[in-house]
Amino acid sequence: MSLLIEINKVRTEPSMYIPIIEKYMSYIKKESKKKFDFIQISPFNAIVLKNGKKSFENAIEFLNNQNSVNPLKLEQKIQINFPLKIKDYCNNDEIENIIKNKLEELKNYNLKKNIKNKYYLENFHFDVNTVNAQASILMQIIDDNQDDYLRRKNLFNQNFNIIGINLQYVSKDILCYYFSFGNVI
Repeated sequence: MSLLIEINKVRTEPSMYIPIIEKYMSYIKKESKKKFDFIQISPFNAIVLKNGKKSFENAIEFLNNQNSVNPLKLEQKIQINFPLKIKDYCNNDEIENIIKNKLEELKNYNLKKNIKNKYYLENFHFDVNTVNAQASILMQIIDDNQDDYLRRKNLFNQNFNIIGINLQYVSKDILCYYFSFGNVI
């Protein structure tokens, strides 16, 4: 629920997250031996940054120009399940198969007579991040490791009205999150 609360905060009041981004931007450190920037989230978790401070500045500019969008409702029907083996949690082929099965399941459900609502899975992304919900959503807004900003686009897509969230521990203080986005009609 803490992830959903954070997502809906930033969807409904995007500029509210700017001070949070500025706070975390002040935590950026440089690893001198490996020449990359990172943020230490906890004693067990650091997030490596591809573009560092530039990504944070880009996110601030984005939020300054982002309009408010409706909050999402949590919907278990579009939730994506994890593969059986932890090594497959980030395996694109495994995830693709699970999503195909979910799409088929939803298609069959939507064809039933006398159902009140139809459910549509429109997009998906995953993230491996800290258990800290605010830091996790912050990094999805910053989306430093993606060139296409898929996570940011999903979080702010005004056409989505439901979200499925699933998570599993991968190690101490680190979770794998599956976010599925869609619509109920």
